[in-house]
Amino acid sequence: MQQVISIQYLRGFAALLVLVYHVGLLLPGSGVRFAIGGIGVDIFFVISGFIIWLTGRHLAPGEFVLRRLLRIVPLYWVVTLAVACGVVLNGGTVGLSELFHSLAFLAHPPADPNLPPKPVLSVGWTLNLEMLFYAVMLAALFAPLRFRLPIVAGVLSALLVAGTLIPAGADARLVFYTGEFLAAFLLGVGFGALWTSGRMPRMTRRNTLLFAALVVLLGFLPLDGTSRLLAYGPPVALLVLFALMAEPGLRERPSAALHGLGDASYSIYLTHLPVIFGFQWLLAKGYLPFGGALLASAAVLAALAVGLACHYAFERPVHRALMARLAGRRVGTEPVYAP
Repeated sequence: MQQVISIQYLRGFAALLVLVYHVGLLLPGSGVRFAIGGIGVDIFFVISGFIIWLTGRHLAPGEFVLRRLLRIVPLYWVVTLAVACGVVLNGGTVGLSELFHSLAFLAHPPADPNLPPKPVLSVGWTLNLEMLFYAVMLAALFAPLRFRLPIVAGVLSALLVAGTLIPAGADARLVFYTGEFLAAFLLGVGFGALWTSGRMPRMTRRNTLLFAALVVLLGFLPLDGTSRLLAYGPPVALLVLFALMAEPGLRERPSAALHGLGDASYSIYLTHLPVIFGFQWLLAKGYLPFGGALLASAAVLAALAVGLACHYAFERPVHRALMARLAGRRVGTEPVYAP
């Protein structure tokens, strides 16, 4: 299946957004204030909905499960175990239940019921939601093709509605699995259905003017203090739709650098927090006598370097080896379409 260049570029862009957001959040001395970078997670979820529908709607259930596990599990388990070892070596503790839930992609009951559940590798919470979405998609694959889209859309919508009915003080895991982030998967599946039906609009002068008008309108809407869905949903939807509409033009002038960044986005996403924590440790020890833009740049570049190295040295070759061994034939790698 031909890769969608616009989605590939967006994956790299989303990883950069999250990376810079966390640099500003966890390294106050960097001087970075980039709260909007958290929108990268929403973009990842929309991308996942799009790609899973595009590549998975015709698969047999067993093949779908195998492909998803081989994409997600190896790198996540390695990074999670490395983080757990790092915590223990630095005098902290990691409970067996916490580690089990993390490796099983299950939301662990938080110590504070007012906080969302977090795995050992904190960014792994997004993969817990990914697994829920995969389970919904898997269930739909047991139905005839014409029912699969209604099933996925119906279940996700039902979970979203249920989330609005949950009373205050309910179990944090119940709140987590019915949260507004599920709307991003639903949006991505919708874009995927539009794309596969051949009805995705093209980038024309009229459409460009319409997009400009919508962006200006969003700038004047009083979204501060509203839900994340209302605040981030419209701009994310416009961004992904705009990218998909620009696909023909992007395909004419492909960028190897942006393509490579998209390929490595999963590795960057999973490894950037340990890199930032490493910078925290260096700062605490006094080994980094600088801050501001220099600190922010160093942290971003180091995280990108580690992520790229992880992708080319581990993620890609391990995935290729596992697919070749389990499928009994040599296959090429596909991008890891996940947050």
